[in-house]
Amino acid sequence: MIPARPFRSVMILCAVMALDRSAAGAAESAEALIQKGVALRTSGNDYEALPLFQRAYELSPTPRATAQLGLVEQALGRWPEAETHLGKALEAHDSWVEKNRKVLGQSLATIRQHLAAVEISGEPRGASVSVNGRAVGRLPLPAPVRVGEGYIEIELAADGHQPAKRTLTVAGAKAYQLFVKLEQQRASAPPPLPPPPVVVTKVPPQPPPPAADASPGRGLRIAGIAVGAAGVLAVANGVRLSIKVRDLNQTVYADQPDKVAEGKSAARDQWISYGIGAAALAGGGILYYLGAREAETTAAFVPLPGGGLALARRRF
Repeated sequence: MIPARPFRSVMILCAVMALDRSAAGAAESAEALIQKGVALRTSGNDYEALPLFQRAYELSPTPRATAQLGLVEQALGRWPEAETHLGKALEAHDSWVEKNRKVLGQSLATIRQHLAAVEISGEPRGASVSVNGRAVGRLPLPAPVRVGEGYIEIELAADGHQPAKRTLTVAGAKAYQLFVKLEQQRASAPPPLPPPPVVVTKVPPQPPPPAADASPGRGLRIAGIAVGAAGVLAVANGVRLSIKVRDLNQTVYADQPDKVAEGKSAARDQWISYGIGAAALAGGGILYYLGAREAETTAAFVPLPGGGLALARRRF
């Protein structure tokens, strides 16, 4: 039977050896990825080399892997990421970095020429800040945000406030300041109350008022007036013919038979007109009288003071 203490020592030693082998395998794998990435960059395929350097950095974030990742990001114009990775690599004490420090330093200086610093402040405290869709922290930010030159979009959000977006076009190696105050959200208005029910009262159709009865005898009166008017016209025609007869008697001689005949005809017509006119006037008068006699007489009870009733008569 193996003693407990020597057994634990053996297990620890095996674990350490396994970790060493795992670290060595990761380092070898990262180195292989770096070699492939460098080969792709040499042939001008920076986009294809980027994921290889990112994977190598995840497996083994050595100063060399960090620097290579920053260099390919510089080539692709990813200025903020390139500054972060090259700056981190230059801070390390590494033989490969020391060997290439001058070149790496020049690359970092070139990168910073394409970067701007935007100091973002505002209200309320604790509002989240995003730049180009990337979260950079909450207000107040500890330092200005490093962004690549060109068009940028800044968004702030906080609970109970309306989110806000701002856009800027920045130039490299410049500093900018931006203040944003978020407006509080307004309480939503309660939904409007439904309108009260409409009660429709149907009014029964009312019978049309009775037509006013025509006054009895009215037709006779109208006829009497018309006949009388015709009589007046007939009398007027008789007067006209009388004047004509008088003029003919004064100017016509016996040797003018046509004129004599015209005078006789006019004398006859004048008496006929007088007769017709007289008859029409008489008939019209009779008709009007009869119509007036037949005028309707109505009776109605009219209340009197004291509660009595009286019979009132009215002729139409």
